[in-house]
Amino acid sequence: MKKVEIKRKPDKKKLKQLGLIIKIERVKLGLTVREVGKKIDFSYSALASLERGDYAKPTIEVLYRLADFYKINVDELLKLASKIPPNAFWKTVDNFDVIVPLIYNYEVK
Repeated sequence: MKKVEIKRKPDKKKLKQLGLIIKIERVKLGLTVREVGKKIDFSYSALASLERGDYAKPTIEVLYRLADFYKINVDELLKLASKIPPNAFWKTVDNFDVIVPLIYNYEVK
């Protein structure tokens, strides 16, 4: 059986917005990219690239670490990084919060 992987194409404009949000939060705290990278256990050069909007594949784990560190909502970061569709919504199923995507604009690889 052939494995089908569904991926969203990264949107460069959204990646720039994601980077700007992350940079603004860092600057508000008066921290350097190196300091944040150490605190969230992530390469400072990859974090700088993410802030510039050049890092097209931030993992969900890194986005959660950033959201937790900056005390911001992870949903917007996930949407901007194309990890979930923009029209997805959260739903509680058996006491677990899950993302329920309304799938569109996907490509099969």
